[in-house]
Amino acid sequence: MPVNNVAALYSLPSFKGHSYNLSLDNSSRYRAAGVWELNNAGLVPTQGSISVYAGDVRYALLILFRSFYGSTYQFQGNFTMFTAAPGDWLKQDVTFQTDRYLHSAVLTAAGGKSEFRISANAVFAPAWNKIVAQMLQGQPIQQVGNPVFTWCAFPGPPTPVSGLSPNLVYARVTQQLYAEPIKGFGHVCGFSYFILIQALNNGAISAKVVAQDVWVLSGAFQSLVRQMLSCQVSLAAATVNNTLAQAFGNFSGVSEVYLLPGTLSNVLLASGVVDGNALDDLTVVIRF
Repeated sequence: MPVNNVAALYSLPSFKGHSYNLSLDNSSRYRAAGVWELNNAGLVPTQGSISVYAGDVRYALLILFRSFYGSTYQFQGNFTMFTAAPGDWLKQDVTFQTDRYLHSAVLTAAGGKSEFRISANAVFAPAWNKIVAQMLQGQPIQQVGNPVFTWCAFPGPPTPVSGLSPNLVYARVTQQLYAEPIKGFGHVCGFSYFILIQALNNGAISAKVVAQDVWVLSGAFQSLVRQMLSCQVSLAAATVNNTLAQAFGNFSGVSEVYLLPGTLSNVLLASGVVDGNALDDLTVVIRF
């Protein structure tokens, strides 16, 4: 019988203090531990230690997210990923900056089958900019900067978007805008799409917008800008879905699609430690 992947987190260096285990069997994709779960286990340190064991099938990936004290957003921001090869242990002390602490953790796995990784920034940003330009044509709204592709993992409070499952991981693309419906009265605003990417039973890939969010900073015409932008975002969702269908349409024989935070598309699958930021990019992993 295949052996589970296991990670042990310790509140002190040298594998001392409070300890807490995370386990992942070979039929599961993620084992997530949020800030309250870690806090109840006595694990919100600025330093500590970890040990990761990979079973005999897949690599074990332990992703530790570190955040400023008081932050409520889980599974976001700066992270360190510890990878153990099948059948091996990875043991290491962990030290965060003095103004940050262990905030949340995800244990997942990779390998065992052929995998192909995609950087959302590299693949989708050019098409996205065309969609936004078309969406805003003739509107008193301007695009500000490039899109931000991130994962939205196990969404819960304070994520203000209804209809998202706390048990799933979504791709999220966010775009900042600037609206000036009347000259001299500008509003910083923006929107996000939440996209669910899945492998279908026939080996194809489904990628669709399942939720959206629009935000407008306060001002004299906040309601007007929100109404105007919400309409454009809703209409453009169909174009986004068509673009996703074209991007993933050539894949076949796919057994699973899963997401990783940050830019990990060029990271070799090997034992070791990698630092990243979930706000830099989104990595889409396609398994055959």
